[in-house]
Amino acid sequence: MSERGSGSAVSVSGDDASSPKRAGRIDQSLEDRFSTVFNSTLWGEGETVSGPGSRLDNPMVIKAFDALDHAITRLGVRSVADIPCGDFNWFKEVLKKHPRLDYTGFDIVQPLIEMNRQRFPGVKFVQFDIVSDVPGKFDLIFTKELFIHLTDAQIIRSIENMKASGSTYLMASNSFGVENEDLVHNELGYARPVDLCVRPFALANQIWRNDFYAMWRLGDLKASLG
Repeated sequence: MSERGSGSAVSVSGDDASSPKRAGRIDQSLEDRFSTVFNSTLWGEGETVSGPGSRLDNPMVIKAFDALDHAITRLGVRSVADIPCGDFNWFKEVLKKHPRLDYTGFDIVQPLIEMNRQRFPGVKFVQFDIVSDVPGKFDLIFTKELFIHLTDAQIIRSIENMKASGSTYLMASNSFGVENEDLVHNELGYARPVDLCVRPFALANQIWRNDFYAMWRLGDLKASLG
């Protein structure tokens, strides 16, 4: 695995994330893969460069609004790490409703981060690779349609890094009831459905779910998965 930088990880915390240039270890192959998707507009369409799953009228986005509203209003979430943030097409609507939410958007694609900083200068965006590095501490780590693009081993490393951050909650998009298969083509925009609740991940003790998302206390997850 090729990584940018060397030595121990440089993590981005909820406080450190206010410095938008801060980045930690980056897996070069993952950065190249998703940068190619972005630069070729493989997922682009009229409303968003992040694909139809980021359109405001997409059912997964509508359910994400409900899920985040629950976390913010019922569980007292005040800081959120959005991994990956994509082009911020829909999450900006969450901040309009909850303007005091401390939000940081993380993505592995540097040109996308730069684009977001130019379009939304009052919002924090940081280049970051959750597979390779430990994020800072947040009330909630939110991830939508990340794991479907990663191998099983990369998913496990990502969740272990999330747990190691000391953050309180994980909320992730999830395909309930599917039989997990590893990602066959680890390139470009390839994906497959993932159910985190069954093997090889078997994340137990959900504290909340709807049709598309599940939520866990990261402290309840076992230290090592797989």
